[in-house]
Amino acid sequence: VYMGCDWVRRTVAFAGYGCPITADVAVDEMMLSTQKANPERRAMLIELLCINPKWRMHQLSDGQRRRVQIFLQLLRPVEVLLLDEITTDLDVITRQDFLQFLKDESNNHGTTIVYATHIFGGLDEFGTHI
Repeated sequence: VYMGCDWVRRTVAFAGYGCPITADVAVDEMMLSTQKANPERRAMLIELLCINPKWRMHQLSDGQRRRVQIFLQLLRPVEVLLLDEITTDLDVITRQDFLQFLKDESNNHGTTIVYATHIFGGLDEFGTHI
């Protein structure tokens, strides 16, 4: 799974480049079959990322949209996870909790994580192969 910074922004012909996704849709209505297929993981990710399933996408900040992106893309466990500046819009506490989750995924499920970032705080003990 690849997660990058452009998920919440798309080119819209009449509005320009990098416009945020602002559809009036609730988080719990997105990827519904995947959410239903993974109820335990869904509940854990909602708590981890402090997501309200009733949030409407058109009312969210960039940080909240980033949390929704992470939530939706991690509903299914994966073998390889490519992260490109995925934590830049997260607050410090959510970022640290997310990094701990990534460590747990790697240690407990054997997930290979490739993490590109310019924010190195809290990563001292993170990498196993650099």
